[in-house]
Amino acid sequence: MTTPTARSSVFVASSSLLISLAALTNNFSTHLNADNYLLWHDQITPLLIYNDLYGHIDGTDPPPSKTILIDGAASSNPEYARWFKIDQLVVGGIKNTLSSTAYAEVLGQNIAKDS
Repeated sequence: MTTPTARSSVFVASSSLLISLAALTNNFSTHLNADNYLLWHDQITPLLIYNDLYGHIDGTDPPPSKTILIDGAASSNPEYARWFKIDQLVVGGIKNTLSSTAYAEVLGQNIAKDS
C-alpha cells in the first residue's frame, strides 16, 4: 500500500474546499471597491490561507511546466492541468468578491497571481 504524498493530499483537500471557497465568496459581505481594500483583504486572506490557496496569489505555488517529456516526446503535464484547475477556481472566487468597478480592472486576467 502506498502513502499519498503531501502534494497529492493537499490537492485532494484543496479541490474539495475550493468549491466551498467559491460558494462562500458568492455571498461575500464586502465587495472590493476603491475605498475598502483593507477590509476586503482582511476577509479574503484567511479564506485563501485556510484552503491552502494563498500560494496562487503570492507566487509561492507557481505553475508547473505545461509539457513534460515522455520517451523523448513532449506531452501535456497532468500536474499543470491540476494546478490550472485550482487556479481558475481561485480566480473565480476572487472575482466573485469584486465590485463591478474593481472587476473591470481585472477583466481578462485569468491567473490568480495576476488578478
